[in-house]
Amino acid sequence: MSAPRRDKARETNISWIFALLKQGKTGSAQYLGRMEDFQLPTSDQPLPDKLQSASDQMLDEVLLTLKLERALTFAKIDGAWRVGSSHEVPTDDFWNMAPISLGILESAVNTKEVVLLMDAGSSDEFGARASVVLTGIRSVACAPYVGESGEVLALLYADNRIQTGAFSKDDGETLMELAAELGRRLTSVG
Repeated sequence: MSAPRRDKARETNISWIFALLKQGKTGSAQYLGRMEDFQLPTSDQPLPDKLQSASDQMLDEVLLTLKLERALTFAKIDGAWRVGSSHEVPTDDFWNMAPISLGILESAVNTKEVVLLMDAGSSDEFGARASVVLTGIRSVACAPYVGESGEVLALLYADNRIQTGAFSKDDGETLMELAAELGRRLTSVG
């Protein structure tokens, strides 16, 4: 998307967001989802205890490794994505409240590659998305774990709403390694 088109899209989204806020409709995926067209199957069910423990341990490693503000793990179970562990991100009614940009998750799943954004707000692909504007995301790293079947089975997500450039390319590679470890742990206990 060219810079003028991106700026116009962002301006339109911001106007639309303010109209929703005036109506008292804040942060709801029923509004964000229309704009982002989030298509991944989801479940509000918690992870089984054995998987939750592995997810919690992996999130601890991510917290020790990266300079982040918020982080999440996700696992695909029975064909649906579930939130695993969370650091500083509310998980109650997660898929409806959309406290992060679901489009970034979907991109990592669809491309099977790490999504690494130094400044999500100025990104050609994500900068005009209402969810990026509403959540105030700046730096983002989201890494998938691709299983032997070629399907993405787990995701690690980290962001920083304060600092741009919080994650380097090395951090993206590290997050990919940690996502692979998360996937192996979930597979071994699941």
